[in-house]
Amino acid sequence: MEIKELISGLEQNNAFSDWKKKNTSAYLSYLFRTYEDAANENKWSDWQVGYYEPNEDKLATFILGKDDNVTVQDHEEIFKKPDTKVRELELNKIKIDYKQALDIARDFQRSNYTHEMVGKILCILQDLENFNNIWNITYVTLAFNTLNIKIDAVTGKVVEHKLTSLLNMAQNNVMEALSKIKKKKE
Repeated sequence: MEIKELISGLEQNNAFSDWKKKNTSAYLSYLFRTYEDAANENKWSDWQVGYYEPNEDKLATFILGKDDNVTVQDHEEIFKKPDTKVRELELNKIKIDYKQALDIARDFQRSNYTHEMVGKILCILQDLENFNNIWNITYVTLAFNTLNIKIDAVTGKVVEHKLTSLLNMAQNNVMEALSKIKKKKE
């Protein structure tokens, strides 16, 4: 399985080993990759592998480049609600690799959202509270929508899907900001 091999290779890297010695309580929290052009299958970004340090409530991201090159972005702020726990990703439970997850998402999109032309793909493997180990795949479409498909990383079943307009999201954010400004003036 490519994901397990990827993490195994990272854990053998000197930069990771040195970092882990200083951050012994840190654990694997996500793997992330983008696909810049759905029409061209050679446009994958490098893998980003996130480790959460609970004592500091920070993330370290390891960017796995070509030729086993590893770049570390340490002590990054986390974008989460204050009461949200960053859960550990348990690789030993993962049965569906990313290529399988992408095939499942692609088939689902083609069967259920045929009118949406895919431009960019965001692919994240994480452990979410209501879903456990999940492939969280988001398509950014040419019609300025996002199609989010959550796939169980153990069974391969689509457990949730949602189409959202980026334009509506932007409009809602502007309206919310204006409402806050108005309340401050009152």
